[in-house]
Amino acid sequence: MVALVLSSLSEVGNDDMCRELAGEVAKVMSNTTSLYIKKKAVLAGTKIVSQSSESCQAFIEKLECFLEDKNPSVMQGSIQLCIALLKQGDREERTQVLTGFLRYLPQFLRILRGLLTQYSSEFDIQGVSDPFLQCGILQLIRQVVIVSEEVNIPIPCMEELTEALTQVMTNTTNNKNSGNCVLYENVKTIMSLPGNPSLKQLGYATLNKFMVKSSENNNSKFAALNLLKSVIEQDQ
Repeated sequence: MVALVLSSLSEVGNDDMCRELAGEVAKVMSNTTSLYIKKKAVLAGTKIVSQSSESCQAFIEKLECFLEDKNPSVMQGSIQLCIALLKQGDREERTQVLTGFLRYLPQFLRILRGLLTQYSSEFDIQGVSDPFLQCGILQLIRQVVIVSEEVNIPIPCMEELTEALTQVMTNTTNNKNSGNCVLYENVKTIMSLPGNPSLKQLGYATLNKFMVKSSENNNSKFAALNLLKSVIEQDQ
C-alpha cells in the first residue's frame, strides 16, 4: 500500500498534495529498509521538490544516506533527487546540497568509469552498460558545475572529473542510440565546464560526428545542431 501511494504521488501529485505530504514522504525515506520502498520514496521526493520548492529542506537531510546506497535503482533515484534540489532550492539550500554532494563526487566518478569497463547483461542496452545511470551521473555533474559557478565553490577533484569525461568520450561508440545518448549528455557536461579548451575541442569533434556521420538520423543532427547553437550563444 505504501508503494502504491508513493507511485501515485510521483505520477499525479499536484502542488497542494506535494506540499502536504512532503514530511510524510521524508519520514518513509528515513524509516524504510526495503529497497523497493526506497526507490519509490526517492522518486516521490523528486516529484515533491520539483512541484513545491519550499519542501526542499525536508529532503536535504535525507539525501546523503541515499547517495551512499549501491543499488542501481535507488542510486538513479537519488541522482534525480539531487538534481531537483540543486535546481529548485534557494541559494542557501543549493549551497548546502552542493557542499554535501562534493564529498561523494569521487565515488560517482569511479562508478561512471566502472560502467565503461564492466559488463552486466542485466543493465546492458545495445552494448552500452547502463546508459540510464551514465546519463544520470553526467546530468548531475553538469548541474553541480553550474551551481558551483553560481555560489563560487570550487570543485576539488576537477582533474579527476576531466579524466572521467574524456574516458566517456573515447570509450563510447556512436553507432547505437544508447551510445549517442551518453555522448550527447557528456558533450553537454563538457561544454558547461569553465575553461579547458582541449576537452571542449573533443566535444566539438563529437558534435561534428553527429552531424556528418548521422546522415540517416535526423534526430541526432537536430540534437547536435541545437546543442551547438546553445554553446555558441553561451560563448558570445
